[in-house]
This record gives sequence, C-alpha cells and structure tokens, in this order.
Amino acid sequence: MKRLILIEVLSYGQVFRYPLDSLQNVPAQPGATYAVVESKSDEIPDDLLIRRKGDALEIMIDGKPVAEIGDFYGVDSTATYSIDGSSAPTQAMLISGADSAVINDGAVLWQAEGGGSGWGSLSPWVWWGAGGALAVGGAVALVGGSSDSGATESTTPTTSSSPADEAPPSGDSTPALDQVAPTILSPAVAQAIDENSGAGQVVYTVTSDDGAATYSLGSSYDSAAFSIDLNSGEVRLSVNPDYESQPSFHFTVLATDPAGNSSAPQAVSLAINDLDDDPGPPPAEDETPPTITSGATAPAIDENSGAGQVVYTVTSDDASASYSLRPGQSRQNFSIDPESGEVTLAANPDYEEQESYSF
Repeated sequence: MKRLILIEVLSYGQVFRYPLDSLQNVPAQPGATYAVVESKSDEIPDDLLIRRKGDALEIMIDGKPVAEIGDFYGVDSTATYSIDGSSAPTQAMLISGADSAVINDGAVLWQAEGGGSGWGSLSPWVWWGAGGALAVGGAVALVGGSSDSGATESTTPTTSSSPADEAPPSGDSTPALDQVAPTILSPAVAQAIDENSGAGQVVYTVTSDDGAATYSLGSSYDSAAFSIDLNSGEVRLSVNPDYESQPSFHFTVLATDPAGNSSAPQAVSLAINDLDDDPGPPPAEDETPPTITSGATAPAIDENSGAGQVVYTVTSDDASASYSLRPGQSRQNFSIDPESGEVTLAANPDYEEQESYSF
C-alpha cells in the first residue's frame, strides 16, 4: 500500500507534512492550503473523495477516512484544498471554505445539474482524470487519475454545455518545489545540568540533516524559560535552575529549510541535578588552647633607642592563633599586632626612669 501524506502550506510559506498512517485530525489555519499526495511520488492518489462534514473537510481514500481538516469552513472562509497538490492553486483548482453556499452539510462537495457524468454538466466546479467524475447518489465525488493517467486536471465550466470533442486544459508546468522537510538529528534528551549553575547558559544545540536550516522553539509548557539562536541552534536556559523548584524542563525544537518545509517537532527534556544544600553538622569544637613557644625574656635594648620599636615577637604552636596583651599596665606601654604577634614599645626607653618592663 502506498504511503500518503497530508501537506499543509501556511499563509507565510511554512510547510508541514503529516503521514496518514492513521486518521489525522488537523485544525484548519486561516489562509492555509491543504493537499493529499503519495509520499514518494507526490502524485494524486487514486479513489480520492472529499466531502464536507459539518464545518470540517473530510478526506477519504478507497472509501475510508484518512484525514479531517477541522473548522475548514469556519476559519474566516480562507482555508483551501488543492486537488493537484499545488501550494498556490488557481481559481479552477481549489476548494475553499468560501464556497460553502454550494456545499451541503454531510454531502459530497459537488452536485450534478442533470445527473449526467459529462464534465460540461457539472456545477460549479468539475475535476477529472482518467477515472473521470463519479456520480454517487446524485452527487459528484472527486476521483483521482488512475495509475496510467498522470496528474488530474481541472476546469471551470461555463453555463453552457461544452462541446463533446473539447479537450481538457493542459496540466501545470511549474517546476516542482522542494517539499522535503529537514530531519532533526540532535537527541531528545539534553545533558543534565547542576542546580544553581546560573541563568543564560547553553543547555542544548539543535542539529539537522539540512545545512541551510534555521531553528525555532515550538510551543511547550516551559518554552518561556528558553531562547534559541535561529542560525546556530543553541538553546539557552534563561533562568537559574533550582532542583527544589523544578527538577526538569521540557521544550520543543523545529528545523525549517529555505523552502519553508518544517521538520516534525522534537520534544527535548532537560534534567536538573540535585546538589546537597544541607551543609551538615558543624565541625567539632577545638578545645585545645595554643601553647606559646617564644621565650619569656625579650632581648635587651639600649636606652634612648627610640619609641615605637618592635621589642618582641610572640610565636605559638597554632598557626591560626591571634595574639593580644593582657589588660593592665602593659597595655599603657606596649601594643601588639594580633596576626604577626609583634610587640612594640610605645615610649623611648630611659634607664634612669625605668630599668625594665614586663608584659
């Protein structure tokens, strides 16, 4: 069985391709164009039937629904279905939500004027291929060309019947557009980062199989917490991660080629590492006092040798110790550097006035 895809071309040129392996429900977008083609050949599939279903457009192949474009007749009447797969269908090649006046709810799109199967008797639009137009219960269903027919062609009939020998118009000769979307190659899981590692860091880089692709973020619950460089694909986390507040983040990335084809959205998860915020018990209190290792007698100095000179340096067996002078008379005559332990004599020594000092 040939694989089919639903092509959605948005008004600004972005292209999405949905595989029809199962029933696809796609909401219509204003100004968008839709088409169903075979994935490998981009040919119109055989036995294609399109009909209105409420405000939706139902697409059937071999009598089975394969896709439904929701609200096709409700999005400002601007959504369009292209029979031949063209992203810019001509007036005679489109089915538009604006044509609701000629379409009955729950019925096939086109009604036969006289029940005939000739294309000249159908109104307001007619389509044919090798399979021709098929009358079903008084209605006309679209039938794609058979395997040897080539592309389906179309015309807009006038009010008068067309001559029996009139040939249908030739097909569109516009060169084929690039409809191959990029594939994202980067993984679905970003490398975990530590909590409190800072805001603005690059947490992921998108890569794809298209060197000219640009990158964007899709809609996701955490998308506001990220930004992306459209050229390099680098994704940055805009907040400082905190495991207790949010142990993981999730975002979605897309790749778009110059022709506007977008990859399937890829969901990416980012885990946050929990660091130990508990400092633990305080270190055991040191109850051993330091021992002074410097001598009990300072070197003698000469009288009148000057005030402010260092006369002693305290040392101990504890490198982290600080030093001080006991309260009393010694504080009037001396000062001490608490870190170096240097003791300075404040006055100019005079033997006749004081033969010695104690501190």
